[in-house]
Amino acid sequence: MHLKQSAGSLKKAALRRKNSDLESGKEVKIGEREMPGKIKFPPYLAEEALMAVKEPLNIVDSDYRIIWVNEAKARLHNLQVEAVVGKHCYEVFQRSPEPCDDCQVAETRTTGKPSTRERFSCRPDNGRVWTETSTWPVFDHQGKVIFVVEFSRNITERKMAEESTHAANLFQQAVIDGLPDPVMVIDADHNIKLMNKAARETCVDNDTANGSLRCYAVSHKRSVPCSDHAHPCPLDKVRESGRTCTVVHEHRSPNGEKRTIEVTASPWPDTDGAFRGIIETTRDITVKIAGEHELALLHAETERRLQHLTALRSIDMAISSSLDLRVTLDVFLDQVTSNLHVDAAAVLLYQEHSQTLEYTASRGFRTRTICRTWLQMGEGFAGQAALERRVIHIPDLGTVRCFKGLKEAGEQFEAYFAVPLISKGQVKGVLEVFHRGPIRAEPEWLDFLEALALQASIAIENAALFNNLHRSNIELSLAYNSTIEGWARALDMRDKVTEGHSQRVAVATSQIGRAMGIKDEELVHVYRGALLHDIGKLCIPDSILFKPGPLNEDEWKIMRRHPVVAYDLLSTIPYLRLALDIPHCHHEKWDGTGYPMGLKGEAIPLSARIFSVVDVWDALRSDRPYRGALSEDEVFRYIRSQASIHFDPKVVTAFFDSGIGNGGF
Repeated sequence: MHLKQSAGSLKKAALRRKNSDLESGKEVKIGEREMPGKIKFPPYLAEEALMAVKEPLNIVDSDYRIIWVNEAKARLHNLQVEAVVGKHCYEVFQRSPEPCDDCQVAETRTTGKPSTRERFSCRPDNGRVWTETSTWPVFDHQGKVIFVVEFSRNITERKMAEESTHAANLFQQAVIDGLPDPVMVIDADHNIKLMNKAARETCVDNDTANGSLRCYAVSHKRSVPCSDHAHPCPLDKVRESGRTCTVVHEHRSPNGEKRTIEVTASPWPDTDGAFRGIIETTRDITVKIAGEHELALLHAETERRLQHLTALRSIDMAISSSLDLRVTLDVFLDQVTSNLHVDAAAVLLYQEHSQTLEYTASRGFRTRTICRTWLQMGEGFAGQAALERRVIHIPDLGTVRCFKGLKEAGEQFEAYFAVPLISKGQVKGVLEVFHRGPIRAEPEWLDFLEALALQASIAIENAALFNNLHRSNIELSLAYNSTIEGWARALDMRDKVTEGHSQRVAVATSQIGRAMGIKDEELVHVYRGALLHDIGKLCIPDSILFKPGPLNEDEWKIMRRHPVVAYDLLSTIPYLRLALDIPHCHHEKWDGTGYPMGLKGEAIPLSARIFSVVDVWDALRSDRPYRGALSEDEVFRYIRSQASIHFDPKVVTAFFDSGIGNGGF
């Protein structure tokens, strides 16, 4: 409002009259307007101060009429000063026919206290306006509110920025709330600045999940930050290292359940890159840890079973190496005492001819009293276990009369088990287990005991059958080799020119194969395959096989079928399936021009690559119907020339290194 609108509109006499009225207690009245839009001010207002205010300002009397307004206030509502003064404030600013229920001016008039509110309104041009309005009362000499000064400030820009920020925060919160794992933003003083939905749900106290909390209070119900080894503080670790770190903590869920939590913390820098705090993501790995624990238990169980298998293997090795059952039982008893964690064990073998149980082996006894054990079936606990074919458990030997000799010998056993050793329905003996203290016979322990007993039963029976079985295996293997060698001799006898060829190339191929790292158990199949490399020629007519001159194209087609014929013949014989590589692939070439499949390079089995060199070497140094034998030098030059063409160059090198290629065969 211009100064001439305010100061010029007041007369000094009026000011003196108003002041004298106030001093005398008379009612104060608003001066008459001298011109539209220009009013006379009450003299007790600091007019100069009001005029200096650049923010929207107006004064309302007790009837809610605007008695003074500056241009900033009118402009805020897109109005002219002349259109505002003298009107009710609620008509102008709230566009309402009467004061609203929560009228701020009315509140200040009633309470006599200042008030500040934020208000949203629409201007005539439909523009949105946010204002922050403060009201304070003006009292007469009796303390009665006679005017209300209303000061407004346009905060539309700030509110829009706040709304934008709020929307961004809501979006950000919605994004992190969508994450399945709990996420918290924690400042450098351990204060939680932001939590997603998953984090709020895992708070120890959900009622305070949105309050001002410290991370250690939420996660661990502690009053101080974590510092012990079991709960390293991720905030401190990231602060020290400046890098993302992962730690494992024990947390309490809202229902008090202990959970194992994996915490991954990343640095949260400010705009200058300085450490501001961390962004912490947690993952409940309780189930994972439980699964790992189960895997560990499974691994331990597997290890135990592996030990059982190792024990059986040791027993088998003892039988095969010494043929002494006592050695086998010593190995078995070592496994019993160590794996069952008992002090002593003994094996009584059943003698079928006398129907008695006799001491055979023991482990862990202080004296040799146990060695005199000889029982009839049904006698004592061991005889009873064998007769009734059941496990007998005596938890306290002090309560029974048996084992008088062991007691007198000072063995001091307390707990005892007798387990019948049964294999294929036949009692083989009894395993006795002794311990100088109580035994916690849990189901797993009992299962293990019975499993060991079963293994012992099988081992005892295997010891009796081993010699016959071993002898049968040797005889069978010899029969296999004799049969194969017989087939090879039959093939050689068909062609007198190649007589002995199969035997020579089989030996030479095995020799080079061993030098190139083929294991002995695989060389058995290499040797058999070499012997039978030309078995497919059984189906080749003599007119082609023994033709004195070169073969024509049709004859070559028939000749090239013999590797496939060999495969078809031998693949039906189980024990020869591992020997198929040479009969099937010995005519393949390193450069891929061979037959029957056109294999190239290392796609050709190693044994076939070795054999192809040896086969050509032996063939070239032998007479054929269509040519004479070549000299050693000619053969060696040819083999070297075919390296990387027909032959694997590494095999050619091994051929000469073995001595075969230097006349050493």
